[in-house]
Amino acid sequence: MLVERDTITGRMTIIGRVVLGECGVADSASGLSGVRVMLEDGSFAVTDAEGRYRFEGVVPGTHVVQVARGSLPPGARLADCARSTRSAGDAGSRFVTGQGGSLARADFHVVSPGTAGAAPR
Repeated sequence: MLVERDTITGRMTIIGRVVLGECGVADSASGLSGVRVMLEDGSFAVTDAEGRYRFEGVVPGTHVVQVARGSLPPGARLADCARSTRSAGDAGSRFVTGQGGSLARADFHVVSPGTAGAAPR
């Protein structure tokens, strides 16, 4: 009898949130609904009423998670709050890495013309 690895331990999950507000206020910031978030393979998710998205059953490894700028409210821009190599200099893109059974997170901040705080990019 051949025993196969449980599928949940062979895949990873990517979650995150797209919020409206300055850097550092993710917990109290309003989530943006209807924002399209994509993976490098073309699969996508649309944020819910709280700005949350989820990709389940993702092959372990390194992936690019990116916000479709065209799905943002008019005049809104993404802010690079982390300023790390994970964004590769693009506030709308994140590299995420995970193993089977792991949970990876990629959050995005959106600054509207009337929002103070982080400089939009």
